Amino acid sequence: MSEKDVLSVYAYRPLHQEQVEIRLLNLLPLDNSEPDAPIRCSIEHVSHSEEAYTPEYEKWSRDQRGHVPQQTLLPQWKEHVKSMQNSSENDTIDSKDKPEFDPRTFRYRWGDYVSISYMWGTSERTKEIILNGCPFGVTENLYSALRNLQSLFHDNGTDLDPKIWADAICINQDDPDERSHEVRRMRSIYSDAYAITVSLGNSFEDSDRTLKLIRAIAPSIATSIQYRVFEQQNATNHKLLLELAEPVLKLSYHPYWNRVWVIQELTLAPDPVIITCGTSWAYLHELRVVYLFMNLEMASLIANGVDAGLGEKYHTINSGGLLGRYDIAKSVNRSLAKLDKRNFTELGISTLSLGIMANSTDPLDHMYGLLGLFPKYLSDKIIIDYTMPVHQAYAHLSRTIIEETQDLDFLFLRNQKQDMKPTWCTDWTRGFDRYYTFHERSFNYDIHVESYERARQFASPGKDRLTARADKSQPFNTIVSEDGTVLNCQAIFISKIEGLSAEALKLPGYPPVSEKPDEITQPTISANPYGETDGAIKALLATLSMNPAIKDTPGNRIMFKVPWCGAEADGDIENCTRQLGQGFQTLAIKMYSQPTWAALPTIGMAVGQIEFLRRALGSFQFAGKPFKEYFPPTDSDFEPMPEPDKVMSPEEIALLLVNLLGRRMAVLETGHFGLVPAVSQPGDEVWVVMGASMPIVLRRQKDGEDGQKCLEVVGECYVEGFMSGEATDDVEKGQRKVEDIMLC
Repeated sequence: MSEKDVLSVYAYRPLHQEQVEIRLLNLLPLDNSEPDAPIRCSIEHVSHSEEAYTPEYEKWSRDQRGHVPQQTLLPQWKEHVKSMQNSSENDTIDSKDKPEFDPRTFRYRWGDYVSISYMWGTSERTKEIILNGCPFGVTENLYSALRNLQSLFHDNGTDLDPKIWADAICINQDDPDERSHEVRRMRSIYSDAYAITVSLGNSFEDSDRTLKLIRAIAPSIATSIQYRVFEQQNATNHKLLLELAEPVLKLSYHPYWNRVWVIQELTLAPDPVIITCGTSWAYLHELRVVYLFMNLEMASLIANGVDAGLGEKYHTINSGGLLGRYDIAKSVNRSLAKLDKRNFTELGISTLSLGIMANSTDPLDHMYGLLGLFPKYLSDKIIIDYTMPVHQAYAHLSRTIIEETQDLDFLFLRNQKQDMKPTWCTDWTRGFDRYYTFHERSFNYDIHVESYERARQFASPGKDRLTARADKSQPFNTIVSEDGTVLNCQAIFISKIEGLSAEALKLPGYPPVSEKPDEITQPTISANPYGETDGAIKALLATLSMNPAIKDTPGNRIMFKVPWCGAEADGDIENCTRQLGQGFQTLAIKMYSQPTWAALPTIGMAVGQIEFLRRALGSFQFAGKPFKEYFPPTDSDFEPMPEPDKVMSPEEIALLLVNLLGRRMAVLETGHFGLVPAVSQPGDEVWVVMGASMPIVLRRQKDGEDGQKCLEVVGECYVEGFMSGEATDDVEKGQRKVEDIMLC
């Protein structure tokens, strides 16, 4: 049956907008006598408005207004209903084998509904369901999603199940006007659902056992348990985790998690979010804590026999997607109920960055798939037009965000290889090529969002939360030209780039960003604006960490206490290789023989990665001497270290390493140290642009009318000594000036 024939069988009725109608499906019971029989559904129009509430829910919700946040209203309603029932009745409904769909907690006179979240995949409708007695073509992925729901609903012997909202059926996809209208309603449809079910498709090898394992071990991991304690206290589950490590990662890096519409669907979702794969299931928060635990403890898992190649097989900068940033996105979504205006730190980390990392068949959906997460003042100004040229639509979005938020950190999202013009716009199809830990340190989480605290500590160590801004939050005026090609800004010139290191790190799964990653341009300047050698070490640590506060604790300088690795390291530098051999093993043995070093949790996790970093930068000169000369000589002993809680944490070391992906170390003509985009060139200019929290590397193109400077955006950078408003202080002292510049 062709697609045209299928669509002619079932005719859609228009939705009555004044009644806030939506279409919902009813899954009909399986015919156990015909296991291969098609899925049968009925479809109906219902009112999705408060007027359709049951009297009980309408009264209760009205009483809660002003006392209960909107996002927690449904969970509290469920608890309220439970508390009104006796325990014996509750026991007949709750089941550890099935998610809970208690009809007594349904909120509408017509019942309630769950929304399906799934990966569309191919648009070819190769499967057929029976819809209102008529054949109806659906994609294979949607068919699997409906089949998964049948196992959750009708195997428990009750007909009192929630209805289902599935976008491909409940929206007339062949009506462009309805489609555009319903895109703007996604926020209310998903945020108001009774539950969200995630379909990862049909079962695959070990997926059933894996989901059961996830449900079994998640409660203990959620307590932020350390690996050694987990191994000792959960011997059986630890053995299973080692055995099923790859299936867990396969679930965690399933293409679904990087689908752009998933970001909106799950961020808006109330609890619970139920993951289905075949006939098995688990809750999203359970999979997430196990996934994050494995990422944080991968070194320990490998030491216990897990294949060392799994990380390389599954992980890249863009592969983690929503699972890694779910609580950030949820935090921003919750805060929208309190504050309408959002800055880049909140919108950028939670929403825009996820949209760039995500995959989409239609490139415009990188934007439109996120509209439900934008504050209303912003989403109302975004034009939804699937006929608009992609580059024009992206430029429109960039301009709108900059004009409405008055925050130029949006410029930092551009991929270094994008060729889209103007350069202050972002090409959302390119993905990320570097991490943004500077911003994540300044992010405030909503304490009511369920999370895995160890992962939060990794992304944003609370003791070092950053509030510094290079522009010192000075008032500014940013204007986009009428033709949308030029961004007029005010900025303070700092210096030009003189020297550039090689790309700092080469790790599996992270290809170099620049065309010549091993190329080094040695600086000729030997001035040290940070004082003596100790000041230079502090500046190097702060720059590598992208954290101006880290240098203030002496124990954080642990990396610079490790003696140089001798001829082996020198050979790596000369040959541009990174191979840890006998020389490194000798160094490690010497390190572990010093009791205070052996006791540090930092060492076992990161010493090899730190050694790669040292060799990558070993010959590059800072303040007139090679990086390797900032370390004790090869034959030096390890000095006793402070207590473990006074040294650089494992989280800080991990952040230091990821900061370097897609970046190079730089020395400016003033002698200041910087961490800049890998595609930066000698002669590029570093500016503090008003409205941007970090300095920006700009590349001069030509002077415009009246001598104004036309500069292209290369990317954000960290420059030690200019991260906390020092440039604006210089302006007040008459040592620098604010200039008008044009970004093009």
